[in-house]
Amino acid sequence: MNRSVDSVGGAREKVAFLGAGAVSEALVGGALAGGLDPGQVWVTARSRDHVDALSASHGVRGTTDNAAAASEAGIVVLAVPAAGVAQVLDEIAGRLRDGAVVVSLADGVPLAELEERGWAPPGPCRA
Repeated sequence: MNRSVDSVGGAREKVAFLGAGAVSEALVGGALAGGLDPGQVWVTARSRDHVDALSASHGVRGTTDNAAAASEAGIVVLAVPAAGVAQVLDEIAGRLRDGAVVVSLADGVPLAELEERGWAPPGPCRA
């Protein structure tokens, strides 16, 4: 059974995983195994080959463009190494939908730093 992720208002939400490392790939796999509709999932990676492999293996949408994926999603999972967080935040600045939830998986990046970069609540949360 495929499921969509519902927002508070009940609208179907797309989920964008920015960064496609081991943690992100495990979360995507688990979400899909739990019934999330692959058509509602975006994954991004720096390598086009990696994006294509993930799209083929999981049936999700893929791109190397973080801003494009983030602009489509109501839930954005920031799953890049701490050293890449600033660059990705710059890429997606001004591209998020109103009310989008940003979940940071970046170890070592305090929420205060995300807020200083303009990601005020209810924006970022830590997972």
